[in-house]
Amino acid sequence: MSDSFQFKCPFCEQEMEVPKELQGEIAHCPSCNKEIVPIKKITPKARSIRKILTPEAKRVKGQGVLVGILAGVLGGIGCLMPLGFLICSIGLLIIGVPFIFVGLLLPIILPFIMGSQALQGKCPWCETQVTCYIASLGIKCPACKKRIVIRDKQFIKID
Repeated sequence: MSDSFQFKCPFCEQEMEVPKELQGEIAHCPSCNKEIVPIKKITPKARSIRKILTPEAKRVKGQGVLVGILAGVLGGIGCLMPLGFLICSIGLLIIGVPFIFVGLLLPIILPFIMGSQALQGKCPWCETQVTCYIASLGIKCPACKKRIVIRDKQFIKID
């Protein structure tokens, strides 16, 4: 059996022969010099989400409490509550009441989310600087339009 395996760099697509003892360890690509984690077997989960070792995103100032209040009032009281009342009026209380409840909470919750700090870092696809709220689970890069997942202050690209 071979003591090495083939691995393709997720950044530059350079194929390389990697010794088995380096599997799962942080290494540097000889072509682009970025940090990589060579793995031999790709599980179904690893195929759908491949973590790229980007520098940890840094915290920056959010948009502000007033923007959060405005978004909460427009989104909650202006949209969700009327929709909830409309759904309740046709007899679907089990669906309408949660809309009303969320509509009441949105002006209270959004100022904390939007007024709090945001995360800023590089897109793992195109290296463009992107910013998102800390509460975000994912965003679409404004430059390359590809999906980025946010986990543990890391930007992860989805294949």
